[in-house]
Amino acid sequence: MYMRYEKFFNNKDLIFHYTKLERALEYILKNKQLRFTRFIDSADPHEYKKRIFALTGLFSTWNKFDKKLISCPEKINNIIQQNLRMACFCCNKTNYPGYLRSRMWDQYADNHRGLCLAFSKKSLQKAVRKQFKSDFKKNGIVNYYPHKDIRFERMYKSQAKTIHYTNPNHDIIKEHLNINYKFLFFKKHQDYRDEAEYRFIVLDMDNKFEYIDISDCLVGIILGDIFPITYLPIIKLIESELNIVWDRVNIWDDGNMTLSR
Repeated sequence: MYMRYEKFFNNKDLIFHYTKLERALEYILKNKQLRFTRFIDSADPHEYKKRIFALTGLFSTWNKFDKKLISCPEKINNIIQQNLRMACFCCNKTNYPGYLRSRMWDQYADNHRGLCLAFSKKSLQKAVRKQFKSDFKKNGIVNYYPHKDIRFERMYKSQAKTIHYTNPNHDIIKEHLNINYKFLFFKKHQDYRDEAEYRFIVLDMDNKFEYIDISDCLVGIILGDIFPITYLPIIKLIESELNIVWDRVNIWDDGNMTLSR
């Protein structure tokens, strides 16, 4: 059936998660759960490497300087790497659907053999709020910047990389993350811009919220161009069980990509 679900998948509410075949069938779709990964486990050096933070503020009595305060730069790095979790998706753009990105299929979906899972953004936002009992939950688009952007770098270095000590009764690390999360977690180099990333992040200090139930968020499955047809009965079973739709990407001899099953 030719391009039956193209209009459905072009909905602006939909965001897409590319994944390998085995990971999708053996974990995500089988358990109806999506894993939020730690920043330290990311493949992007900007995510997994430690940041350089400075600590400034008005300290009335240096002889009573809190040792815990001295450790803030190291502590915030540990929190970012070990306790912050994220899930990444691809957005639809005008005339550039999030599910028809050849490099994404190649890089994240096992060279077109895997799957692209379609989620309702609104439903995922609701699920994150409901399932993750954390007071730090953020989501939004990732912004992309050139390698040399003096205006941005000045703002980033003066604001996001400086932890300001203002009130001893405040949790200055969480306060800093809340103020600067867009600089710290929602920016990437412009070379990644075609990923059109939409991201969820959650601060998980107790390491309890690794997975999210996607039963009410998953709306569709898109199969890669060389998805093995031997697994098609499983896809049809999931389609019936979760009341979702599925389609398949086809890459034509002229390089165009369309949906057709």
